[in-house]
Amino acid sequence: DANLKTEAKARASSLVKQTEILGVVGHYTSEMTVHAVDIYDKNHLVLISPGSTTEQLTEKPRKFFFRTVPRHQITAENFKNYLIENAGPKKAAGFYCPEIQATSSLWEEFRKQFRQAGGNIFSITEFDLCKKNFNVELALQEVQRTEKTALVLTTSHVPDAVKNAMALIKANGDRNWVVGTGGIYSQKTLETASQLPSFKKLVTSSSWHPLAAADPTFAENARKLWGGNVNHRTALT
Repeated sequence: DANLKTEAKARASSLVKQTEILGVVGHYTSEMTVHAVDIYDKNHLVLISPGSTTEQLTEKPRKFFFRTVPRHQITAENFKNYLIENAGPKKAAGFYCPEIQATSSLWEEFRKQFRQAGGNIFSITEFDLCKKNFNVELALQEVQRTEKTALVLTTSHVPDAVKNAMALIKANGDRNWVVGTGGIYSQKTLETASQLPSFKKLVTSSSWHPLAAADPTFAENARKLWGGNVNHRTALT
């Protein structure tokens, strides 16, 4: 759907007319799923989402929509626990896209849980990862005002957000801890991290991983079938 509202609706409208289709996996982003979900539900076509985390999708019940990715509360709790218990920083600064509900609501959930656990949130002005003119140097200057502040990246799959997140990770080096959502679980992040002195302070979340699968037999069978490991979206679907 090219991450476009009109395209997402057009794909959904086309798919529900094809009676041989029993179910659809998608859409890739939360925003596109929100735009298309009711088309599937109204036409009684099952939609399975392995990537849409926004709370908007659970505000009203839908009989034909199923989600396999953890909700924001679980992701935020994992980030909070990791920073408080393992990484050490008791301060955090958030980078997200305020106009994209999936990223802003996750940041709000993390901020609430982090404070409840005794952590402090450090407010910055340069936080919008979706800005075309995002100023990486200014963002890091703001963060450096206080010591041991973790950078929390709740990224979208919008190209500018991914590009800015990669630039932020690269410029940060290995000074501050960086924890990021599934938006940075990608080959681009590995390529960026390979340029750092170390990426021991870089953590991203994944709802499933072949090395930590509850059923290792499934992971092995998938590896044999596809000639390599499958990602969490494929596995959970």
